[in-house]
Formats: sequence, structure tokens, C-alpha cells
Amino acid sequence: MFKEAKAMLNLKAGTLSGDDNVLDKPYSQDMALVGYFWSGKHHGTVKGINLITLHYTDPQGQHQAVNFRVYDKAEGKTKNDYFLEMLADVLAWMLEPGWVTGDSGYSCVKNLRTIKTRVWGFCQRWKAIVWLQS
Repeated sequence: MFKEAKAMLNLKAGTLSGDDNVLDKPYSQDMALVGYFWSGKHHGTVKGINLITLHYTDPQGQHQAVNFRVYDKAEGKTKNDYFLEMLADVLAWMLEPGWVTGDSGYSCVKNLRTIKTRVWGFCQRWKAIVWLQS
């Protein structure tokens, strides 16, 4: 995904955003990767596939998805573990974001410390407040 996106983007000083979405699968039976996940759309837990993505917007406003993971409960990882893996990937691919953003689900201390040591700043929603650090 990143190989396709990097030709269209300025890889320095943009904003990298982490988020997850639940792809509803209410009628699935014995389907791999289907589980129960919190859905902001439904304001509750729903049966589906949890897709975690990193999306990059460069300083000129061009934007592309640059990395993703499908949440697999069998791996024993949290969505924060996936987020940190994807962040390490895109930084190794020479993406140099100026900011990293995400909702409160990605504002754990480990994520914030990792972001702070690797990029210029972060803007994470933490419950009802927004925390800016640069």
C-alpha cells in the first residue's frame, strides 16, 4: 500500500492518523477474524472484522492510506500493539510525519512516548480533552 502511495505524497512534515473501523458481519458463522468489537457508528459492540489503518496527509493536502492491519484475536495483540507495529513500518519506509493523531483508543502512555521520541508532535483525544505536545 505504501509503495503505491509514496509516489503521490510529500513524505515529510505531514500528519499520520491512526484509526480503526468495524466492518459489520452480523450474519457470519465460523468466519476467520470475525469477533465482537466496539463500533462508534453503532455506539456499542457489534459482530464484525476490525480494520486498523494509518492514513497520511501531506502538507499540500494530498492523502492516502499507508498501512493497515486486520485485528486477529488469536495473535494476542491489542490494537495499540498493531498501531506501534504499523508506525515502526512507515518510519522505516522513510515517512517523516510532523504530527501523529488518533482517538482516545490510541492515547496510551506507551504510544505517546514512542511517538514523542520518533516524530515532532502528537495530538491525541484523551476522553473529553485534546492533548497537544510538540
